Amino acid sequence: MSQTELTLFHFQRCPFCEKVRRALRFFNCGYESREIDPGDRSEVLRVSGQESVPLVVDGDTTLAGSTRIIEYLDERFAGTEHLIPAEGRRRSAAYLMDRYAERAWGTLTARALKKRDRDGRPLDAEGVDSLQRKIDSETGILDEYFRYHRFAAGDEGLSLGDISVSAFLSRILALSDFTIPGRFEALYNWYDRVDARMARDSGQPAER
Repeated sequence: MSQTELTLFHFQRCPFCEKVRRALRFFNCGYESREIDPGDRSEVLRVSGQESVPLVVDGDTTLAGSTRIIEYLDERFAGTEHLIPAEGRRRSAAYLMDRYAERAWGTLTARALKKRDRDGRPLDAEGVDSLQRKIDSETGILDEYFRYHRFAAGDEGLSLGDISVSAFLSRILALSDFTIPGRFEALYNWYDRVDARMARDSGQPAER
């Protein structure tokens, strides 16, 4: 395991924090975990002058923003395997899938975790059904994509896109009352490939 001075400020339910945790697992980086109360970000403010998490401190370097942090980790810790591909086509695909995950799944994940509508009101039974249908619809898009691609940026291996999409899906699977139906077999096969790859070097079992 890499010996580092990394400190990660985060909380469990945040999919953006989960993106960074998954990248740290991929690079097998040791780090100090500082799990914060989402309602009290005073420590994050003191350290960085802003309140956003995830936040990584590496010696004199302080970074916020999940994608920016992963870019830094990739430059700092990648050996022969990078999450930010060098080849142009794969690089573009990785960033496009990362942006898709944040835009399409960001709102869905937040609503699923809070069980609230777009205006912040608690979901009634009809609202729960409507949100599940939206999750199913977006899941179907991903399932179709992964029928023809082993990973987000092609067949060659994991990238930023895989880390990002799997982070959002993992929060729904692990922490919400909503489901990702088992009929989306290609998506689940991809999800298992991602977690198996991250577990390979960390010695931890793959998640599901």
